[in-house]
Amino acid sequence: METEKEIAEQGRTLCRDYIHNRLKRDGVASKKLGQAPEKFSDTSIEIQRIGQELEKMYPNLYSEISRQLNTTFSNEATVKSLYTDVAEQLIKNGLTWGKVVSLFALAGVFAEDCVKQGHAEFVAPLIENFVFFIERNVVYWLVEKGGWTSLIKSYQPKKDRNLFWFIGGFGALIGFTVTALVSLGL
Repeated sequence: METEKEIAEQGRTLCRDYIHNRLKRDGVASKKLGQAPEKFSDTSIEIQRIGQELEKMYPNLYSEISRQLNTTFSNEATVKSLYTDVAEQLIKNGLTWGKVVSLFALAGVFAEDCVKQGHAEFVAPLIENFVFFIERNVVYWLVEKGGWTSLIKSYQPKKDRNLFWFIGGFGALIGFTVTALVSLGL
């Protein structure tokens, strides 16, 4: 059985892979991010496949997140704070494989906006923030499920209705977050 630390470290690699793949796929890869791996693990490939499926099903939700949040990613703290806020809302009613993969898709759209806004240097801290979030909120669930590799065996999109209910409310979440940020003067 994998330890929490091993699962968190694997999460770092999987998130980095997801972001590299997304940026390359969307034509915004940055040399500042380093070289993408030549070969991805089976788990990484599956996370990318499911994440891409989510991105295609809900293109407005997984693109231009900074515009949706009515902000620019002008500093690392803003990127990390907003990622955490949205991720917390995503999992507040429990975890599913679909929601876990959504955390990767969310990191991908945040990273893409950072690069497009000229801040590729925010991507590495975003990945570290992803790992921190996983350690604090998801790793216990992943240990219970058998680690990242169990995704390949257990994820069945048609059965993950909780994710689709979440996605339906995601637009409302973005609106709520924007309203809260504006009212706080952020």
